[in-house]
Parts: sequence; structure tokens; C-alpha cells
Amino acid sequence: MNKPRNTEKISPLEILADAITKDTSKTITDMESEGQQSFVMSDTLPTISYDDDKKILESWGFVFGEVVKDDPLFQYCKLPNGWKREKTFHYMHSDILDEKGRKRISVFYRAAWYDRKVNYHIKQRFTMQSDYEKRKAGIAVSFVSDVDKRIWTSNFIQVENDDNYYKALDKTDKEANNWLDQNYPDWRKTGAYWA
Repeated sequence: MNKPRNTEKISPLEILADAITKDTSKTITDMESEGQQSFVMSDTLPTISYDDDKKILESWGFVFGEVVKDDPLFQYCKLPNGWKREKTFHYMHSDILDEKGRKRISVFYRAAWYDRKVNYHIKQRFTMQSDYEKRKAGIAVSFVSDVDKRIWTSNFIQVENDDNYYKALDKTDKEANNWLDQNYPDWRKTGAYWA
């Protein structure tokens, strides 16, 4: 069984030697990046989650094992068939994708030896977002996504200045929330609509 490298166990002399040959910030970011890679290649999940996430994962077919010896931040976990761990663009974040390639779980792992932290949470299937790209054109608009695919867009509101922009954005956000409430009333509940 593979486990992430416990950076708290790295010798201070090894860290010092690395920092001398590079610089301190490069040593830390390299450690974070290696931590992400070691998690993605592991057979573990963090022991810390939000709400009832672990119960939901078990209902989806996750099989939790023992906590990793000498590293209580992680426990062994077998993912359902076809699921996988995957790196994101940021070295402190990884995703767990289902058999359809949908991002179902977000994992945060800060691997720096001086402040190691890790947790996970289940992503909502349906989300509402403001479209800040349209701000440059003076347009307030919000949208609803099913994972990463936009499925609904609010009315566009043309605005003159930033004060009006945020007031208009409040309106488009409310439209998006109302649409979700009408079409997916449980959209805010952890694990809803994934089955």
C-alpha cells in the first residue's frame, strides 16, 4: 500500500542542504509539489473531512482501511472501480474523479514540514457562479454548472460603473439561485444528485 511521504520526518539537515542549494521558498514549493505527487500516487485519503462526507463516500463504494502508521493525517482507502486521484494546477490541491471523469472530491494537502495540513470535501454537482469575465464589457451575469458544464445562464444586465455592477450581480446571482432551487431543490446538500 502506498502512502504520502511524511515531510515532518525529513531530516532538518536535508531541508537545510536543499535550502542552501536553492532558496527557502523554492525548497518549500518543491516539497509541496512532491507532497501532491505522493498523495496522488498513494492509496490513501485524509482522515479529516467535512460533515458526513465519509458516510457518503462509503455509500458510493469507498472502502476505508486503517490510519497510516506514524502519519495520522491519512488513512488507507480503496476507491470505487474507475475512480482516480488527479493533480490540479496548484500543488496544494488534488481531485478525485469518478469513472466518468467528473471531479467529485477536492483534496487540500499542504505538505510543508512546518505546517502539514490535509482535508477533503465532496464537491457539489450543481453550482452557481458569477461570470466575472463579462465585467470588462460592463455586463453582470451569473450561470449554473453541472460539474464543469454550464447548463443555465441568467439575464444579462448592462451596467455603467462598478457600484452598479455589484448591485446587478446580486440580482443575477439571485436568479441563478432561484433557478437551482426550482430545478434541483437539494443542490446545497452534500452528495446530492451524484447517483
